[in-house]
Amino acid sequence: MIIGNSFIYNGKSSDIYGLRFLSVNTNENKEIGGVLEYTTFKGNKFPNTIIQEVSYNSVFEIEVEIISEHKLDNNIDEIYNWLLNQPDYKKLYINNNDDFYYNCVFTSASYIDGGGIDGWGIYGIKATMKCDSTFMWKDVEYTYTSAELVDVVTHDNISNVREYTYPTEFVIKTGESGGNITVQNISDNNRLTSFSNTLANDTITLFCFPALVKSYLNDNDNLVYETFNKNFFRLLQGTNKIGIIGDIDEITIKYKIGRLVS
Repeated sequence: MIIGNSFIYNGKSSDIYGLRFLSVNTNENKEIGGVLEYTTFKGNKFPNTIIQEVSYNSVFEIEVEIISEHKLDNNIDEIYNWLLNQPDYKKLYINNNDDFYYNCVFTSASYIDGGGIDGWGIYGIKATMKCDSTFMWKDVEYTYTSAELVDVVTHDNISNVREYTYPTEFVIKTGESGGNITVQNISDNNRLTSFSNTLANDTITLFCFPALVKSYLNDNDNLVYETFNKNFFRLLQGTNKIGIIGDIDEITIKYKIGRLVS
């Protein structure tokens, strides 16, 4: 729950200004998991329709009041620059949410004036909190060594998001020989993420958004990208069976798991 809690937004704690969430209006969005949009197909020979594609078609948006016991007049410019009208989504951690965060912006803001222990002045802000989805997020990281990858590794993606999860970073460390290497997600229709002619003892990092490949030893990232089969590694919701082919010492998967906003 948000109400009554302080928070960390854009890397800065609200405790600096004594700010807490006083009230939250969630009436505008009560759909569990958001609104799903279905693309269907109906053939001439069948009475039923077939679901071809499902996509999320909503964001989480609520009205909030953020209040301090003390007058904010002397800090209002700092608070504006930190909290309001950011050009892109920033992480919002609530103090009791176990490292889960909202990806959000605060906009359409107005000041809350009143009389308090410091006299008449600005004691809070009313704003619209707009999130990137109907999920809260948690950054996770898992590393598997070559000793573990001798056999197929079972990785459980516990995210509530039903779509593919693309890692924010997928890191491959090559061994003493390098050469042609492949990471295989057997559960994902045997999807192969492959590189050819890799350097020995290199670290190759794949960034899905935007689509980039970085090499620790090779300064020419375009050359490394050309040896890549362009299949970015991804995870299914639930069980993923992962194997390797070639001289790979270690893989690291960094991604976000989603939890339904509550």
